[in-house]
Order: sequence, then C-alpha cells, then structure tokens
Amino acid sequence: MAQLSTLYDARAARYAEMNDAAGAVADFQRSLELTAELCRRWPQVPDYLGKRSRRHRHLGDHFLRAQEFAAAINQYRQALQLEQQLERAFPDYRDANYLTP
Repeated sequence: MAQLSTLYDARAARYAEMNDAAGAVADFQRSLELTAELCRRWPQVPDYLGKRSRRHRHLGDHFLRAQEFAAAINQYRQALQLEQQLERAFPDYRDANYLTP
C-alpha cells in the first residue's frame, strides 16, 4: 500500500507536468487516501505520517503552480499539522533512517 501511494504520487506529478490538472489532482488525492489508511492501520509507523504530510505538500505545490491559492494554503496547513503531530509523537523522526519519499 505504501508503494502504491508513492506510485500515485509520482504519476500525479507527471500528469501535472503534462498540464493534466484533473489527472494530477485525482492521483494526488488517491495517494492521500492510501497514506491516510496506512496511518489508520499502523499509527506506530512514523514514516506513514511523514508520507501523508509530504503528499499534502505535493498537492499544495500543484495548487500553487495552478494559482489556486486557497486550495494550496489548505493543503500546506494540513501538511504542517501532520508535521507537528509527527514531531510530538516521534521526536527522532528527522533521523535519516526514517526519511523516504
């Protein structure tokens, strides 16, 4: 499921590069759904929360490039909330051993 989330995220980025906004948003959202499920099933795995935060940031970046500023801000806020939650729950998360795309 984690790899599938990464694949959807990567494909969303390719859709964005091809100016296919609908395809990009759909795949970013699917990636977010998968990471939310990972976090629900395995809350003790910090990398899943980190992935979820990064997925929100990626979607925010997409909305920023599309000049959809309110949507971008919303995604960045969600990413920040998850990062803060991650820092509280897993203070050692920034250790390089945890970081993956």
